Amino acid sequence: MTTETVETNGQSTTGELERLETAYRIIQQRDGTAERRAFQWKLLACTLIAMLFGLGVWDHVDRRETLQGFVQVVQVNDAGEVVKVGVPHDLMTYEPADAHYLDMLAEWVRKVKWRGSD
Repeated sequence: MTTETVETNGQSTTGELERLETAYRIIQQRDGTAERRAFQWKLLACTLIAMLFGLGVWDHVDRRETLQGFVQVVQVNDAGEVVKVGVPHDLMTYEPADAHYLDMLAEWVRKVKWRGSD
């Protein structure tokens, strides 16, 4: 045992207390910096997620305005290939012939009612 320890009766000396307080302040400063950095990263991540979500919503809404449907009349030849017949028509102005209505109805019955293409 040193005389310093005996004289202070187990208490720290002034120099040791100063070193401990300096170390404590440095640790507190580092903790505060780490907490700030973690908060800033969380804020950046939340901002990026919000921007990505906003971009997705904007893209979805923007595409709905520019959607334009059309009808392309085709015919299947003997080789089983699909051949385009005529030019594409706007969906809302297209009026198929009676035979086309019957073909569409027959196809709907096969696919929806019979649940298959057989």
